[in-house]
Formats: sequence, structure tokens, C-alpha cells
Amino acid sequence: MSIRFKTSSPFSWDSSFPGFAMMFFDNPSDNALFASIGRLTISWALLEGAVDLCVIYFFRNAGNPAGEKEMPRTALKRKVTFLKRTIRELPLLDASAKSNATAILDAILSEAVTRQDIIHGAVIDHEEGSGVATLARLIHDEKTGISGSITEITPTAINMATIRVRELTSVMQRLAYELQILPLPTDE
Repeated sequence: MSIRFKTSSPFSWDSSFPGFAMMFFDNPSDNALFASIGRLTISWALLEGAVDLCVIYFFRNAGNPAGEKEMPRTALKRKVTFLKRTIRELPLLDASAKSNATAILDAILSEAVTRQDIIHGAVIDHEEGSGVATLARLIHDEKTGISGSITEITPTAINMATIRVRELTSVMQRLAYELQILPLPTDE
């Protein structure tokens, strides 16, 4: 027996095939859930942009105090590690400022776990109209192998995460701005 798939385009499946049934959520509770995921995504992009500006400044303009061979470009953990090393090496910062900066970078890594769970998690349970979903995510780690996480999400929980991300973004954007107006180090 052969099964034929009817499609209106090469990228869509006929919804009459039960394995590829499309679910359409169009109610206020689910719309709030999906909108909150979008707000978190957009807010996170602003935070990463601010982190990137700080990395670029320290690597290109401030003499690369961390001594990295190449600028970290993609992995957030590498960028944060670079910034932490750089902050440790900056003679202009006192111990309190270094501690505060490290705490902010640690908070960014903590929020990154929440973001990863939400953005990269697969929905494993969602009752239409509930505004609640359960997500599962596989986590690959060189040291521990493969593990997983299960996260229940609600619009309120995601919006709270978004607020925390926006607060961190504000701090990092202010830092990125202040770096732009600092005098550059000289070789003298």
C-alpha cells in the first residue's frame, strides 16, 4: 500500500494525514503564551547585541586584555568568559566594580538557560486554550553527555524572564555606550 501526500506547495502537508495534522491555536490564552515567547526572543536579541558591542570594544579597541587569539562571535558562554577575563585584567576597575560586572555576566548566563529551554524546547504537552505548555529540551554537554530538561511555561513566567532580560540589557547597553566614550589605551 502506498500513501500519497497532497500538498498545495512543496513545503506543506495535507492536514488529512494524521501524522502531520496542523493545529491552529486562535484563542486569547494561547495567543498570550505565543506572544510572550516572541517578546522574550526580541528582548534577548537586544541583550546579545549589547554583549557583542562590549566584546568588540574590548577585543578591537582596548587591546584585547584577555589575550584571546580570535574574537568570540557566536557562543554566548565564550563571549561572557571573554568579558570576565577582560574585566579581571582591567587596571581601571576596583574590586567592587569587577565583582558587580561579574555578577551581571553570571546573571546573563543564568537567564540564558531559561531562554534556551523556552526557545529550543519542543512542546510535549499543551492543551488548546490553556495558555500553558510543557517543553522538553535535550542538552548536549561535553563533560556530562546528554541530559534533558522539562519546563512548564506560562505567559506570566515568560514575561517575568523578559523583564529580567530587559534589565540586564539596560545595564549592558549603558556599559557599551560608556565604553564608546572612554579614551582608548595608548602604547605610551
